[in-house]
Amino acid sequence: FGLAWRRGDKVSAVGTPEYCTPEQAADEPPTVRSDFYSLGVMLYELIEGRIPFQHDDLVTLLGMHRSAPVPPLTNPLVKDNPS
Repeated sequence: FGLAWRRGDKVSAVGTPEYCTPEQAADEPPTVRSDFYSLGVMLYELIEGRIPFQHDDLVTLLGMHRSAPVPPLTNPLVKDNPS
């Protein structure tokens, strides 16, 4: 999920920024919560048919993971279910 760090001559991030966790977007090490966050992104995508945060600019996308509110669910099967 998210980003992984490859060490070699220089450190570089690899992975899928759309599933990046807030701590990784802030250049902090991942925590146990990181997998839960990325799983939440995947569940959101399964329910809505799209990922919660999309942007062409990588810096903006990573910033959205750090501070943007999660867009509300619009799927009528979920929205009308009060659980």
